[in-house]
Amino acid sequence: EKGQGQYLYRFDIQCLGIKTTLCHTTDELKSRIQLITLNYDLNEQEENLKTSSKQNLLIINSQSQKVYNNAEFFNNKINNLNNSELNIYKSNISYIKENALRVNSLNKEILFDWENEDYSAAFEKSISLSNAIANLETDFNNLNNSIYETTNNQDTLIDNLNNMQFRLKNLQKINVSDSLLSELDSTVNLYNNFTY
Repeated sequence: EKGQGQYLYRFDIQCLGIKTTLCHTTDELKSRIQLITLNYDLNEQEENLKTSSKQNLLIINSQSQKVYNNAEFFNNKINNLNNSELNIYKSNISYIKENALRVNSLNKEILFDWENEDYSAAFEKSISLSNAIANLETDFNNLNNSIYETTNNQDTLIDNLNNMQFRLKNLQKINVSDSLLSELDSTVNLYNNFTY
C-alpha cells in the first residue's frame, strides 16, 4: 500500500467440547473474538520523496501562480492599447497564458497525487513542472524585454518629435536669415528622417 495506514483483521473462534487453552470443556459453545491491527508506514525512500515533493509543491504552486498572474497582467495591458506594433505581442501573451493554464492543471495533478500519498508520482511530475515553469519564465522575460524595448523606442520617438516641434515653433518667432534657414532646413531633414 501507498502512504501510511492501518489494516484491521477480526478473528472469530468458536469451540465446543475439546479442551484446549482457548476452550474449556463444557457442553456450551465458547467463542472468542480477536482484533488484530497491522500498521503500515512510509519507508525511508518514500519519506524522503514525501518531504521533497512537498517542498517542490509549495515552490511550484507559488511560481505557477506568479506566471499566470504575469500573463494576465500583460494580456490586460495589451488589450487596453490600440497600437498595432504592440498588438503583435498578443499571440505571445496568449501562448504564455495557455501554457500557464497547463502548468496550473499539472500543479493540481501533483497536489492530487500528493494528497493520495503517491509521493513518487508527485515528485516526478514536480520536476517536469519545474522545467515547464522555467521555460515559461524565460518566455515571459523575453516578452517583457521586447515590449519594454518597443515602448521605450516609441517614447524616444515622441520625445524627439516634441523637441522638433518646439524648435520649429521657436524658429517661427525669429526673423529669418540665412543661418536660421540653414538651421530650419536641418530640423526639417531631421524630422523627415524620423517619420520614414
